Amino acid sequence: MPLSLRSKIFVIMIQRIQSVYLALVAIASTLMLIPFEKMPLADFYGETISFHFHSLYIENLIPGETSPFSMYFTWPLVAALVLITFFALISIFLYKNRAKQMLWIKINIFISIILLGGFFFGYINTLEGKLGVQAIYHMNSFLPALILLFLVLAFRSVKKDEKFVKSMDRLR
Repeated sequence: MPLSLRSKIFVIMIQRIQSVYLALVAIASTLMLIPFEKMPLADFYGETISFHFHSLYIENLIPGETSPFSMYFTWPLVAALVLITFFALISIFLYKNRAKQMLWIKINIFISIILLGGFFFGYINTLEGKLGVQAIYHMNSFLPALILLFLVLAFRSVKKDEKFVKSMDRLR
């Protein structure tokens, strides 16, 4: 049975390793947005405090007490994750125009660096300072570093493809 044009395009996109890297970026950033009950990004435990830090909110585990943090506190983190997911998905579908794809990946790398720095040096330091306890990191708190790694690998792969195509053009 012959493949339709849409199926052929999808197969071509998946065969390129940068599409896999960009899909992993989209999956990882989406996983950070899901507030798993048992897997917050970090925990903060003290004698009188107990908090779970999720990307969408900060949960106070002491019944009847309110959180000292506004519900808007994590919005920049959420915005960065949504942008990273959106730009990764856009980049996947720009496989025919490698120059634009590299531009979108560069923008995404910049946002990812801001996310990584903002998460560890902004949010975690602010929470540790305000709560007076050390953060206990969970496995998914290292997803921003993994996202950055996948973006750099995707950029290198697109650049390698571009270099290969230019070398083939010189041979003609």
